[in-house]
Amino acid sequence: MSLQSLLIRWILNPLGGAMEKVPRKYRTAGFYLGGAVLFFLYFLNAMEIISVRYLLLFVPGCLALGLMLLCTLPGKLHPLRFSPLLSVCWFGAGLMMLQAGLRLNTDIFSDALMFLVAWPVLWLIWGQSDLSEIFRMLCQLCRGAFVVYFAVSFLFFPISSAQYPGMFHNVNGSAFFYTLVLACLTVELWQRKRRDAAFWRDLVLLGLASAMMFYTNSRTGELAILCGWLFGGILYLWLHRNTLKDVFVKRLLPMVLSLLILIPATVYLFIAVMPVSRPLSHEVHTAIAGIIAAFGENEEADPNDEPSEDTPDGLSGFIEKTEQKGTTQEKSIDSYSTGRLSIWQAFAANTRLFGTEPPHSYYVAINDVYYGTAHSTPLEYAIN
Repeated sequence: MSLQSLLIRWILNPLGGAMEKVPRKYRTAGFYLGGAVLFFLYFLNAMEIISVRYLLLFVPGCLALGLMLLCTLPGKLHPLRFSPLLSVCWFGAGLMMLQAGLRLNTDIFSDALMFLVAWPVLWLIWGQSDLSEIFRMLCQLCRGAFVVYFAVSFLFFPISSAQYPGMFHNVNGSAFFYTLVLACLTVELWQRKRRDAAFWRDLVLLGLASAMMFYTNSRTGELAILCGWLFGGILYLWLHRNTLKDVFVKRLLPMVLSLLILIPATVYLFIAVMPVSRPLSHEVHTAIAGIIAAFGENEEADPNDEPSEDTPDGLSGFIEKTEQKGTTQEKSIDSYSTGRLSIWQAFAANTRLFGTEPPHSYYVAINDVYYGTAHSTPLEYAIN
């Protein structure tokens, strides 16, 4: 890791000196441009209107990330200390992915480059100084991405099932995005010293994002953000234990009220207004698919990811779906988790030391379905 750090600094220090001469406003604009491209590629991939080679997303993604790093590059990079254990684990995983990519699949090779090159460069550049400014800019990008996501979902993707994925293809994928948005908004609200217009704006966005998370009925996403709020809230209260009354009145109470008001209001708004947009949704979806059909080929989707056809009647659809998922004759964790343990077991059983040749699809008896994804990011990396 130290050798790689030395090599990176030797290459990037001349660039840092050149970037120092660029006005700050242009570097900031470049940072936001790169972030916007990354979110666009993320949305394009998550919508699954069309399937394209991973490389076609990976290359522009690396260029966009490179632009963000270049715009935050300091004049001179200084050496950083790295944990030996973390370095061995990180580069060990990257090397295993590299050999699997060379032997089995170029997409895995792209992931190996990300592990071995892209993330160490990011760590070295952003670890040079206080991360608060970088975090603030990343939160602004995330907030802007959610506003776009919410508007597009509201206008073009009406609710058609008791689990609403928005403009994404999969409810768990949507919940993953909402978790990121809610985490950023929560930290922003906790850190703001004044209850100005920005505070109330973030408060409204917090309620809207919570409503979207609520209506996915994704237990994984809901559990993730609830745990984040619980442990983050305990830490926040402990750090501000001398001003608890002020924290409750000025921070926690407005956030709780935002959730209580905007979660039901947003759900009813979507159900009452969105059916009007259904024809436009179909036309837009068809037009987009037609435009980009020449750039890729459709792939069969995971059967487990297909939205159901039942249309909810207000909150009753959500409640009915919740009862179905929470009620089972078999009182086991596997049953409550819709067979997740069996899915993980099937993929873990087919994990090989030097990678598994794709495509991989394994049968899970409890759901009577073949699964193409492990529903676990570590397992996805492990099986590749």
